[in-house]
Amino acid sequence: MDPHWRAIHEDGSSFSGENHPAVVCLRTGRKQTNIVMGIYSTESDVRWLKVNSVPLFKNGSTVVNYSVTSFSDITDAKRLDLNRRNLELQLAESARLSALGEMAGGVAHEINNPLAIIQAKAGMLMRRIQENRFEPEAAIVELRAIETTVERIAKIIKGLKTYSRNAEDDPHQLMSVAAIIDDTTALCFEKFKHTGVELKIKCDPSVMIECRSAQISQILMNLLLNSFDEVVGLLEKWVEVDVSEKDDFVSIVVRDSGRGIPPDIVKKIMQPFFTTKEVGKGTGLGLSISTGIAKAHGGSLQYDPTGSNTTFLLRLPKKQPH
Repeated sequence: MDPHWRAIHEDGSSFSGENHPAVVCLRTGRKQTNIVMGIYSTESDVRWLKVNSVPLFKNGSTVVNYSVTSFSDITDAKRLDLNRRNLELQLAESARLSALGEMAGGVAHEINNPLAIIQAKAGMLMRRIQENRFEPEAAIVELRAIETTVERIAKIIKGLKTYSRNAEDDPHQLMSVAAIIDDTTALCFEKFKHTGVELKIKCDPSVMIECRSAQISQILMNLLLNSFDEVVGLLEKWVEVDVSEKDDFVSIVVRDSGRGIPPDIVKKIMQPFFTTKEVGKGTGLGLSISTGIAKAHGGSLQYDPTGSNTTFLLRLPKKQPH
Protein backbone atom coordinates (compact mmCIF):
# COMPACT_ATOMS: atom_id res chain seq x y z
CA MET A 1 0.00 0.00 0.00
CA ASP A 2 1.08 3.55 -0.75
CA PRO A 3 1.80 5.08 2.70
CA HIS A 4 0.12 8.32 1.59
CA TRP A 5 -3.09 6.61 0.45
CA ARG A 6 -6.25 7.60 2.28
CA ALA A 7 -9.87 8.24 1.36
CA ILE A 8 -11.90 11.28 2.44
CA HIS A 9 -15.39 12.70 2.14
CA GLU A 10 -15.98 16.08 0.49
CA ASP A 11 -15.90 17.79 3.89
CA GLY A 12 -12.40 16.35 4.51
CA SER A 13 -13.44 13.72 7.06
CA SER A 14 -12.11 10.17 6.79
CA PHE A 15 -13.94 7.80 4.41
CA SER A 16 -13.84 4.50 6.30
CA GLY A 17 -13.66 1.14 4.53
CA GLU A 18 -16.98 0.00 5.96
CA ASN A 19 -18.68 2.97 4.26
CA HIS A 20 -17.18 2.26 0.83
CA PRO A 21 -20.07 2.07 -1.67
CA ALA A 22 -19.13 -1.47 -2.71
CA VAL A 23 -19.12 -2.67 0.91
CA VAL A 24 -22.41 -0.90 1.68
CA CYS A 25 -23.95 -2.41 -1.46
CA LEU A 26 -22.88 -5.94 -0.44
CA ARG A 27 -24.08 -5.43 3.11
CA THR A 28 -27.49 -3.90 2.32
CA GLY A 29 -28.32 -5.14 -1.17
CA ARG A 30 -29.13 -1.57 -2.22
CA LYS A 31 -27.40 0.29 -5.04
CA GLN A 32 -25.17 3.22 -4.14
CA THR A 33 -25.17 6.07 -6.66
CA ASN A 34 -23.03 9.17 -7.24
CA ILE A 35 -20.98 8.80 -4.05
CA VAL A 36 -18.08 11.29 -4.08
CA MET A 37 -14.80 10.04 -2.65
CA GLY A 38 -11.45 11.80 -2.46
CA ILE A 39 -8.26 9.71 -2.78
CA TYR A 40 -4.86 11.08 -1.83
CA SER A 41 -2.40 9.88 -4.47
CA THR A 42 0.47 11.69 -2.71
CA GLU A 43 0.74 13.40 0.64
CA SER A 44 -0.91 16.57 -0.75
CA ASP A 45 -2.54 15.68 -4.09
CA VAL A 46 -6.14 14.47 -3.97
CA ARG A 47 -8.07 12.92 -6.86
CA TRP A 48 -11.86 13.01 -6.70
CA LEU A 49 -13.95 10.03 -7.77
CA LYS A 50 -17.64 9.51 -8.33
CA VAL A 51 -18.46 5.96 -7.27
CA ASN A 52 -21.49 3.84 -8.22
CA SER A 53 -22.13 0.33 -6.97
CA VAL A 54 -25.01 -2.02 -7.88
CA PRO A 55 -25.86 -5.44 -6.38
CA LEU A 56 -26.14 -8.70 -8.35
CA PHE A 57 -28.34 -11.54 -7.13
CA LYS A 58 -27.47 -15.07 -8.28
CA ASN A 59 -30.26 -17.40 -9.45
CA GLY A 60 -33.07 -15.34 -7.93
CA SER A 61 -31.44 -15.20 -4.51
CA THR A 62 -32.71 -12.52 -2.12
CA VAL A 63 -29.22 -12.21 -0.68
CA VAL A 64 -26.74 -10.19 -2.70
CA ASN A 65 -23.90 -12.29 -4.16
CA TYR A 66 -21.83 -9.68 -5.98
CA SER A 67 -21.48 -5.97 -6.45
CA VAL A 68 -20.32 -4.21 -9.60
CA THR A 69 -18.63 -0.89 -8.89
CA SER A 70 -17.55 1.86 -11.28
CA PHE A 71 -15.21 4.75 -10.56
CA SER A 72 -15.22 7.99 -12.56
CA ASP A 73 -12.46 10.58 -12.07
CA ILE A 74 -14.17 13.96 -11.57
CA THR A 75 -11.12 15.89 -10.33
CA ASP A 76 -11.11 18.36 -13.22
CA ALA A 77 -14.86 18.95 -12.89
CA LYS A 78 -14.44 19.60 -9.15
CA ARG A 79 -11.69 22.13 -9.84
CA LEU A 80 -13.80 23.90 -12.44
CA ASP A 81 -16.71 24.00 -10.00
CA LEU A 82 -14.45 25.45 -7.30
CA ASN A 83 -13.17 28.09 -9.73
CA ARG A 84 -16.75 28.94 -10.70
CA ARG A 85 -17.73 29.24 -7.05
CA ASN A 86 -14.75 31.49 -6.29
CA LEU A 87 -15.65 33.68 -9.28
CA GLU A 88 -19.24 33.95 -8.05
CA LEU A 89 -17.98 35.05 -4.63
CA GLN A 90 -15.70 37.66 -6.22
CA LEU A 91 -18.57 38.99 -8.35
CA ALA A 92 -20.86 39.13 -5.31
CA GLU A 93 -18.18 41.05 -3.42
CA SER A 94 -17.78 43.42 -6.37
CA ALA A 95 -21.52 44.08 -6.51
CA ARG A 96 -21.69 44.66 -2.75
CA LEU A 97 -18.77 47.09 -2.77
CA SER A 98 -20.22 48.84 -5.82
CA ALA A 99 -23.46 49.44 -3.93
CA LEU A 100 -21.42 50.62 -0.95
CA GLY A 101 -19.67 53.09 -3.25
CA GLU A 102 -23.03 54.41 -4.47
CA MET A 103 -23.99 55.06 -0.85
CA ALA A 104 -20.67 56.66 0.12
CA GLY A 105 -21.77 60.27 -0.42
CA GLY A 106 -24.95 59.78 1.59
CA VAL A 107 -23.10 58.04 4.41
CA ALA A 108 -20.63 60.93 4.61
CA HIS A 109 -23.55 63.37 4.97
CA GLU A 110 -25.19 61.09 7.54
CA ILE A 111 -22.07 61.22 9.72
CA ASN A 112 -20.83 64.76 9.00
CA ASN A 113 -24.14 66.45 9.79
CA PRO A 114 -24.53 65.02 13.31
CA LEU A 115 -20.80 65.61 13.98
CA ALA A 116 -21.36 69.29 13.17
CA ILE A 117 -24.28 69.32 15.64
CA ILE A 118 -22.12 67.79 18.38
CA GLN A 119 -19.31 70.25 17.69
CA ALA A 120 -21.67 73.24 17.81
CA LYS A 121 -23.39 72.23 21.03
CA ALA A 122 -20.12 71.29 22.75
CA GLY A 123 -18.64 74.66 21.73
CA MET A 124 -21.69 76.51 23.07
CA LEU A 125 -21.46 74.73 26.43
CA MET A 126 -17.74 75.51 26.61
CA ARG A 127 -18.36 79.24 25.99
CA ARG A 128 -21.08 79.36 28.65
CA ILE A 129 -18.72 77.81 31.20
CA GLN A 130 -15.91 80.24 30.27
CA GLU A 131 -18.30 83.20 30.55
CA ASN A 132 -19.80 81.98 33.85
CA ARG A 133 -23.21 81.62 32.22
CA PHE A 134 -23.48 77.89 32.82
CA GLU A 135 -27.05 76.79 33.64
CA PRO A 136 -27.37 73.10 34.62
CA GLU A 137 -30.94 72.66 33.37
CA ALA A 138 -30.18 74.19 29.96
CA ALA A 139 -26.96 72.17 29.77
CA ILE A 140 -28.87 68.91 30.38
CA VAL A 141 -31.08 69.67 27.36
CA GLU A 142 -28.02 70.23 25.18
CA LEU A 143 -26.24 67.14 26.51
CA ARG A 144 -29.28 64.99 25.80
CA ALA A 145 -29.29 66.32 22.23
CA ILE A 146 -25.61 65.37 21.95
CA GLU A 147 -26.38 61.90 23.34
CA THR A 148 -29.16 61.40 20.78
CA THR A 149 -26.87 62.52 17.97
CA VAL A 150 -24.14 60.11 19.08
CA GLU A 151 -26.69 57.28 19.06
CA ARG A 152 -27.61 58.26 15.49
CA ILE A 153 -23.97 58.03 14.40
CA ALA A 154 -23.57 54.68 16.18
CA LYS A 155 -26.61 53.38 14.29
CA ILE A 156 -25.10 54.44 10.96
CA ILE A 157 -21.76 52.80 11.79
CA LYS A 158 -23.54 49.61 12.89
CA GLY A 159 -25.37 49.46 9.57
CA LEU A 160 -22.14 50.11 7.69
CA LYS A 161 -20.32 47.32 9.56
CA THR A 162 -23.19 44.91 8.96
CA TYR A 163 -23.41 45.67 5.26
CA SER A 164 -19.70 45.85 4.45
CA ARG A 165 -18.69 42.46 5.89
CA ASN A 166 -18.68 39.23 3.92
CA ALA A 167 -21.37 37.03 5.47
CA GLU A 168 -20.90 33.99 3.22
CA ASP A 169 -19.87 31.71 6.10
CA ASP A 170 -22.01 33.27 8.83
CA PRO A 171 -24.40 30.97 10.72
CA HIS A 172 -28.11 31.62 10.32
CA GLN A 173 -29.49 33.57 13.27
CA LEU A 174 -32.99 34.56 14.34
CA MET A 175 -33.30 38.26 13.53
CA SER A 176 -35.96 40.95 13.58
CA VAL A 177 -36.87 41.96 10.02
CA ALA A 178 -37.46 45.51 11.27
CA ALA A 179 -33.91 45.63 12.67
CA ILE A 180 -32.44 44.44 9.36
CA ILE A 181 -34.42 47.11 7.48
CA ASP A 182 -33.40 49.73 10.05
CA ASP A 183 -29.69 48.89 9.68
CA THR A 184 -30.01 49.00 5.88
CA THR A 185 -31.96 52.24 5.58
CA ALA A 186 -29.58 53.98 8.01
CA LEU A 187 -27.03 53.90 5.20
CA CYS A 188 -29.22 55.41 2.48
CA PHE A 189 -31.69 57.58 4.40
CA GLU A 190 -29.70 60.77 3.78
CA LYS A 191 -29.39 59.95 0.07
CA PHE A 192 -33.19 59.69 -0.15
CA LYS A 193 -33.85 62.74 2.04
CA HIS A 194 -31.39 64.97 0.19
CA THR A 195 -33.09 64.30 -3.16
CA GLY A 196 -36.67 64.45 -1.85
CA VAL A 197 -37.45 60.74 -2.26
CA GLU A 198 -39.88 59.68 0.47
CA LEU A 199 -38.97 56.39 2.15
CA LYS A 200 -41.91 54.58 3.79
CA ILE A 201 -41.45 51.51 6.01
CA LYS A 202 -44.30 49.23 7.14
CA CYS A 203 -43.02 46.43 9.37
CA ASP A 204 -44.21 44.91 12.63
CA PRO A 205 -41.18 44.69 15.00
CA SER A 206 -42.30 41.21 16.08
CA VAL A 207 -41.69 39.64 12.63
CA MET A 208 -38.61 37.39 12.84
CA ILE A 209 -36.65 35.30 10.32
CA GLU A 210 -33.70 32.94 10.61
CA CYS A 211 -31.11 34.22 8.15
CA ARG A 212 -27.70 35.70 7.44
CA SER A 213 -28.75 39.27 8.15
CA ALA A 214 -25.89 40.91 6.22
CA GLN A 215 -26.94 39.05 3.07
CA ILE A 216 -30.61 40.03 3.46
CA SER A 217 -29.41 43.61 3.96
CA GLN A 218 -27.52 43.29 0.66
CA ILE A 219 -30.74 42.28 -1.14
CA LEU A 220 -32.68 45.16 0.40
CA MET A 221 -29.97 47.69 -0.37
CA ASN A 222 -29.89 46.59 -3.99
CA LEU A 223 -33.67 46.92 -4.31
CA LEU A 224 -33.69 50.31 -2.56
CA LEU A 225 -30.93 51.72 -4.78
CA ASN A 226 -32.64 50.40 -7.91
CA SER A 227 -35.89 52.07 -6.80
CA PHE A 228 -34.04 55.29 -6.02
CA ASP A 229 -32.54 55.42 -9.51
CA GLU A 230 -35.99 54.69 -10.95
CA VAL A 231 -37.86 57.51 -9.19
CA VAL A 232 -35.32 60.25 -8.42
CA GLY A 233 -36.17 62.08 -11.66
CA LEU A 234 -39.96 61.79 -11.31
CA LEU A 235 -42.37 64.41 -9.98
CA GLU A 236 -43.88 61.86 -7.58
CA LYS A 237 -41.02 60.04 -5.89
CA TRP A 238 -41.40 57.54 -3.10
CA VAL A 239 -40.17 54.08 -2.15
CA GLU A 240 -42.09 51.75 0.16
CA VAL A 241 -41.00 48.64 2.06
CA ASP A 242 -43.97 46.58 3.24
CA VAL A 243 -43.48 43.45 5.38
CA SER A 244 -46.10 40.78 6.02
CA GLU A 245 -46.11 37.16 7.19
CA LYS A 246 -48.19 34.16 6.24
CA ASP A 247 -47.76 30.60 7.52
CA ASP A 248 -44.02 29.81 7.53
CA PHE A 249 -42.92 32.64 5.24
CA VAL A 250 -42.25 36.36 5.44
CA SER A 251 -42.87 38.60 2.42
CA ILE A 252 -40.93 41.83 1.94
CA VAL A 253 -42.38 43.99 -0.82
CA VAL A 254 -40.27 46.84 -2.19
CA ARG A 255 -42.48 49.14 -4.25
CA ASP A 256 -41.76 52.53 -5.80
CA SER A 257 -43.58 55.28 -7.68
CA GLY A 258 -42.24 54.09 -11.01
CA ARG A 259 -44.74 52.80 -13.55
CA GLY A 260 -43.33 49.30 -13.91
CA ILE A 261 -40.78 47.59 -16.13
CA PRO A 262 -41.43 46.77 -19.80
CA PRO A 263 -42.00 43.03 -20.46
CA ASP A 264 -38.95 42.73 -22.73
CA ILE A 265 -36.75 44.11 -19.93
CA VAL A 266 -38.37 41.92 -17.24
CA LYS A 267 -37.12 38.83 -19.09
CA LYS A 268 -33.52 40.02 -18.70
CA ILE A 269 -33.30 41.87 -15.37
CA MET A 270 -32.30 38.81 -13.33
CA GLN A 271 -29.49 37.91 -15.75
CA PRO A 272 -25.90 38.64 -14.66
CA PHE A 273 -24.41 41.88 -16.06
CA PHE A 274 -27.69 43.09 -17.54
CA THR A 275 -28.38 46.70 -16.61
CA THR A 276 -30.38 49.63 -17.95
CA LYS A 277 -28.29 52.10 -15.94
CA GLU A 278 -25.73 54.39 -17.51
CA VAL A 279 -22.05 53.41 -17.52
CA GLY A 280 -20.47 53.72 -14.09
CA LYS A 281 -23.72 53.15 -12.19
CA GLY A 282 -23.89 49.61 -10.87
CA THR A 283 -22.43 46.34 -12.15
CA GLY A 284 -25.54 44.64 -13.51
CA LEU A 285 -25.03 41.91 -10.91
CA GLY A 286 -27.25 43.15 -8.09
CA LEU A 287 -30.51 41.38 -8.93
CA SER A 288 -28.77 38.21 -10.10
CA ILE A 289 -26.78 37.91 -6.86
CA SER A 290 -29.79 38.90 -4.76
CA THR A 291 -31.81 36.13 -6.40
CA GLY A 292 -29.05 33.64 -5.56
CA ILE A 293 -28.99 34.78 -1.91
CA ALA A 294 -32.78 34.44 -1.65
CA LYS A 295 -32.66 30.91 -3.13
CA ALA A 296 -29.82 29.92 -0.78
CA HIS A 297 -32.11 30.93 2.09
CA GLY A 298 -34.91 28.75 0.70
CA GLY A 299 -36.81 31.76 -0.59
CA SER A 300 -37.31 33.72 -3.81
CA LEU A 301 -36.99 37.17 -5.34
CA GLN A 302 -39.37 38.08 -8.15
CA TYR A 303 -40.65 41.06 -10.07
CA ASP A 304 -44.41 41.50 -9.69
CA PRO A 305 -45.92 42.60 -13.02
CA THR A 306 -49.48 42.89 -11.67
CA GLY A 307 -49.13 46.17 -9.76
CA SER A 308 -49.53 49.68 -11.15
CA ASN A 309 -46.15 50.60 -9.66
CA THR A 310 -42.72 48.95 -9.91
CA THR A 311 -42.82 46.12 -7.37
CA PHE A 312 -40.40 43.41 -6.25
CA LEU A 313 -41.33 40.62 -3.86
CA LEU A 314 -38.73 39.01 -1.58
CA ARG A 315 -40.11 35.86 0.08
CA LEU A 316 -38.14 34.16 2.86
CA PRO A 317 -38.85 31.24 5.22
CA LYS A 318 -39.08 32.05 8.91
CA LYS A 319 -36.89 29.08 9.81
CA GLN A 320 -33.92 27.41 8.07
CA PRO A 321 -33.77 23.58 7.88
CA HIS A 322 -31.38 22.02 10.38
